Amino acid sequence: MIAPPAAPRRLDPVELGILLPVVYASVFKSPVRSSDLLPRLAGARATADEVRRALGGGPLRELLVEEDGLIWLRDPERHRLKPLFAQREIATRELLSRNHAILSFVRSLKGVRLAALSGGCAHEAADDGDIDVFVVTEAQALWRTLLLSTLVAKARGWRRILCMNYLVDATAQAMPWRDFYGAFEVISLRPFKGEERFDGLLAANPWIESLFPNFLSSRLHGQNSPNRTHLASPGGRLLETTARMIHRPYLRYRLPKSAGVELSDHVVRLHATDHRTRLRGLFKDALQNIGVEAPSWI
Repeated sequence: MIAPPAAPRRLDPVELGILLPVVYASVFKSPVRSSDLLPRLAGARATADEVRRALGGGPLRELLVEEDGLIWLRDPERHRLKPLFAQREIATRELLSRNHAILSFVRSLKGVRLAALSGGCAHEAADDGDIDVFVVTEAQALWRTLLLSTLVAKARGWRRILCMNYLVDATAQAMPWRDFYGAFEVISLRPFKGEERFDGLLAANPWIESLFPNFLSSRLHGQNSPNRTHLASPGGRLLETTARMIHRPYLRYRLPKSAGVELSDHVVRLHATDHRTRLRGLFKDALQNIGVEAPSWI
């Protein structure tokens, strides 16, 4: 028999802001690191002292447990999950170390302004052997960057490891979503090239501030100079057009029609399976199970 949802709970904004990222992590059978909690506070701005007081308060003590610098949803299963999470951390570090040549190659690509680990590697929870990479290119450099990386990955035997599956050029950095999932994916990116350009990506998505105000304010505080976009040369535009004409029809043939696939001139998203709806449902269910109503922006 399935247990009924818990009775509704009354939480203040800081308590809810702490709870949301921990519950979301639980969907992936993971905790939140204590050191990561403040910037990931959802929907509320607070100081470190305010967060610490809320964690020690009665409402959250019933729901969360902090052990060894990790914050878990209070669940008997966490004792089984802790060693599994530790194994995924080790596996992620080994995957990245073993494939440092791949990351060096991406860093060497001239058209790339920003490259960042995403997916499982960004959360130190890789379990499929893939290195997912989010990329911002210069204007008129997206398709030639993707085509070159695809050809090199195939030639060097990296096709099943390097997953450069989300690329935007510098003119199209505004993300298409305005919800927790989209914002969380952005703030979880781990840049390994052009980290100074990460602030430009955040500045192009100011809506994230209302969802994760601590993260955005700490990143953008004191940033005065804009990220400049280099104009493409006529030769660069010709290369971009040629690469797009070659590669886009191939991808359209190979990939299914999906909300996670976009093959425009300025954005390439290669998420053949779009997990957004499924994860949103699991997140809402997890909140309902502990008696918390999901905010409208989840």
